[in-house]
Amino acid sequence: GVQTCALPISAYNTTTTPTFTNTTVRLTNLALLESAGWVNGQVAIVTPDGTELSAVSAQPASSSGLPVGAEPVAGAIDYTVNNVAVGATIDVVVSLPPGSNPTTAYKKKGSTTSSFASRVTTNGNKMTVRLTDGGAGDADGTANGKIVDPIIPLYIPTNPPTATATSNIPTPQVRS
Repeated sequence: GVQTCALPISAYNTTTTPTFTNTTVRLTNLALLESAGWVNGQVAIVTPDGTELSAVSAQPASSSGLPVGAEPVAGAIDYTVNNVAVGATIDVVVSLPPGSNPTTAYKKKGSTTSSFASRVTTNGNKMTVRLTDGGAGDADGTANGKIVDPIIPLYIPTNPPTATATSNIPTPQVRS
C-alpha cells in the first residue's frame, strides 16, 4: 500500500502571522508498522527514491534456528521493494523502536534461518541492509526488478546464556 500523510505548509505574511495549508505527500518508499518483537514501538522502512514498498508486515519470530540468547527486537519483518533496476544493489534503512539496539540480522527462507551480518550495518536503533536484485538478500532469487526481503533484526548479548545439563547422566569413565 501507499502511505499518505497531510503536512502543514506554512507561509508568513507581512505581519509574520503564519498561515497553514494542507497538502498530501505520497511516500511510496516509506512504510511504518508496529514491532512484533520484544521491543514495542514503530518500525520505519525506507528504500531508495524511485522504488516502491509493498507486502510489508511484521510477525513474531520463532527462536528456532537463531543463536542462543538472541532476541528478535522487532519480530520477523517482510517487505518487497519494487521498481529496482534489474540486478541492482540497494541499501534499505530499517529504523527500529528506541532501545532495540540490534547487533545483527538473520534472513528467513521458509523454515530456514541464516546469518546476514555481512550485509547489515547497525548504528544505534538503525540498520542499513544491502540487498541485490536476484542475489544476496533477495528471497525470490530472480533479477526481475523486485527484491523480496524477509529479515529478523536481532540483539545478541555479549555473553549469551549457555545450556546447562539438567539430567543425571553419569560421567563417562576413562579406561586406562
